[in-house]
Amino acid sequence: MISKKKYQNLWLAFVQITAIDGYNFLDLVDFEKKPAENFSGGFVWILVKAKTINEALALIPRGLDEKHFKVVFVDQICYLQTMIEDKSINKEIIEEADWFIHTQYVFKICNGIWAYSNDNY
Repeated sequence: MISKKKYQNLWLAFVQITAIDGYNFLDLVDFEKKPAENFSGGFVWILVKAKTINEALALIPRGLDEKHFKVVFVDQICYLQTMIEDKSINKEIIEEADWFIHTQYVFKICNGIWAYSNDNY
């Protein structure tokens, strides 16, 4: 059984993002191979260390700004412990959270970026 304190103060958000003004989205994302499409935004899972949901929501734009991204829309944000108890989270994100809780970081993009183009979205 997982200790309820292990993931205390961890939040997981699913966020739609794009590049901040003056930056090209394609230049900010590491692609294995240059994409044929002109991606203009993406969706990401973000882990955040915060005591409250409001604090977590305030940290998301600041963390993204450091990487030259901005929030388009926060689709969902959940207390990580609840997601684990409900078994509604994949193993890879739990593994990333296990690493993340032992760092000084307060923000982490998980599982990469799922890019989209305006033509297809």
